[in-house]
Amino acid sequence: LWSIIHREYTIGVGVNYDTAFNPTNTTTGRFSERHRQQRSSKRLRRTAKESVRHSHLLVLYHTKIVHLALAEMANSKQKPLSLKGLRWLFNDYGPMLRWNHRVDIGGTFLIECVRSRHVKESVIVACIKELIERRGALPNVSAVAPGAQRPQKKRQTHKTIPEGAALSIHDEGDNGEYSITALCVASARGMTSVVKYLLRIGACTQQRGTGRFRLFINPHKTFLGKCLTPLEFAEGMKNAEKMHGINDVDLTSLNRCIKLLVKS
Repeated sequence: LWSIIHREYTIGVGVNYDTAFNPTNTTTGRFSERHRQQRSSKRLRRTAKESVRHSHLLVLYHTKIVHLALAEMANSKQKPLSLKGLRWLFNDYGPMLRWNHRVDIGGTFLIECVRSRHVKESVIVACIKELIERRGALPNVSAVAPGAQRPQKKRQTHKTIPEGAALSIHDEGDNGEYSITALCVASARGMTSVVKYLLRIGACTQQRGTGRFRLFINPHKTFLGKCLTPLEFAEGMKNAEKMHGINDVDLTSLNRCIKLLVKS
């Protein structure tokens, strides 16, 4: 059984996950054919179960590397997010990545793309299409809201969660107080084409989130939404922009997002 499970990690992958992997090696994580066929002593050989565990941890390690690189692109002016750069990351460290996994800092691939700055909206749409249609990302998986810290709970001994297990759409006991979805981010930022695409593929309009966003009229001012739906985020941003004297022309994108969310 463990051998069958381990085969799922190695089919179609250029990396032999059953060979020794050095976590300090930050090149590409790939191995030569000579090293792949290198003989090892019987004492150092892994069992099928150990191979599955090792391969799973390596997939999580690669997922974390890709997420960190994606987050850097999402906030960079010199090397902003692009479809070509995104595919290069996925091809270099994939194809076995956890597309809906929430990494240690709380983000997901999809939400990092929607958060991207210094890039056209059409590029963001192309990147999230790549994630959802070709990689299997789910639009309703939430990420931890930036700066949100959940209260520490005592660890329960009767319920254990496997390391790196996929998170559900909602965390237990979280009604949007500590998380945010891609649709909430797109609605608050007034990204009409992104909102339209997410609604078309079935993004939930009632899933609540928490987040802080810069105002268009004054980037030094922010709007903080707590436990709001995507529609409430868009309306809250619109009201905050009006309070700081924005023109009606500059509210066009937010008004379009509100109309799309109301119709849905």
